[in-house]
Amino acid sequence: MASFVMCEACAREYADPCDRRFHAQPNACPACGPRVRVVARDGAPVEAADPIGHVGRALAAGAIAAVKGIGGFHLACDGTSSAAVVTLRARKRREEKPLAVMVRDLDEARRVAEVGEAEAALLTSVERPIVLNPIARPRVPRLVRGSAARPPGVPPVPSPALRATGSFPPIKGRFSPAVPCGGAAVRRK
Repeated sequence: MASFVMCEACAREYADPCDRRFHAQPNACPACGPRVRVVARDGAPVEAADPIGHVGRALAAGAIAAVKGIGGFHLACDGTSSAAVVTLRARKRREEKPLAVMVRDLDEARRVAEVGEAEAALLTSVERPIVLNPIARPRVPRLVRGSAARPPGVPPVPSPALRATGSFPPIKGRFSPAVPCGGAAVRRK
């Protein structure tokens, strides 16, 4: 807590033994709490009035992002773009290894993979794990490493050499497949 500078109101709550926030970790105070910001690859700040929207627009344009979260970084790209997926695979040297796909909901998960009752229960659970499912073959034609020959709106096969793919729902509110994060890293101050 020594390196965390609190505003006057938070400092008062933190120091008061009668307050429910006495010696509590920092909260989401709008005055002194965490901030979302965009930084370029070299770490230079990027001016953006709406950081999440800025990164979402960059992702939609084919960029790749590192999104810092509680457990580390998520690499993100537009999963419906073969070019973006191929670029991410090349940068990570994962041409044949699996990539998991963040899905908005069960309907979207079912477009990517064959989701049974047990898998659906996991995808909607509090834990929100990555769930491995057989690739939805009837709806996704056979692809050859990033081929664009697929129905509109169906992502490229994220794991070309495999018969299964991982999918997972957004873990935190900042992740919304409708406004994906991409183009530059998103970091908290």
